[in-house]
Amino acid sequence: MSKGPPATGNIIRLGVAVEAGILLFAIVLGWLFSHPPLQSIRVSWTAAFEGTAATVPLLIAMWGCSRSSCGPIKDLMRQVEEEVIPLFEGAPSHALLLISILAGIGEECLFRGVLQPGLATWVGLPIALILTSGLFGLAHFISPTYAVLAGLIGAYLGVVAVVTDNLFVPIAAHALYDFAAFKYLLSPKRRRILG
Repeated sequence: MSKGPPATGNIIRLGVAVEAGILLFAIVLGWLFSHPPLQSIRVSWTAAFEGTAATVPLLIAMWGCSRSSCGPIKDLMRQVEEEVIPLFEGAPSHALLLISILAGIGEECLFRGVLQPGLATWVGLPIALILTSGLFGLAHFISPTYAVLAGLIGAYLGVVAVVTDNLFVPIAAHALYDFAAFKYLLSPKRRRILG
């Protein structure tokens, strides 16, 4: 799967397995609680455009974080540079794309396709959006700062899901964002500038 170092190949395989497992878990959970997430996905050119457009604010936020002088965000970016990026160095683009697509599908099916609508039937949409976003942040816990930022991204994707009433839109935004983030953070030009 990977032409990079053996450790990178292992991380890619682990990433694919985890994200595919999340999708399977979402499907089973959705079936158990009568919220099948795959039924909320409607693929169309309009939805693809909306998903692409929904990616833009996420990319702007990532770019801003990568240049921020705010202490906690700077610390987070340093941690990403030292601990996360080396795991994926040398990974081929197709492997990063596969992980990004699986993350978009699996995580959005779980959080916005099952948990958010399921919780909304019990506690109402605003509270469900808050709870789901918090769980999304915790699921992405690298540091407290990253968990908060991921929670905000989860809230944004949750609103996108509600506004568009089509799970494909946040799936596309999530997958495109993840892939663009990989490519940006692993860019040799960017690494030389920061180096």
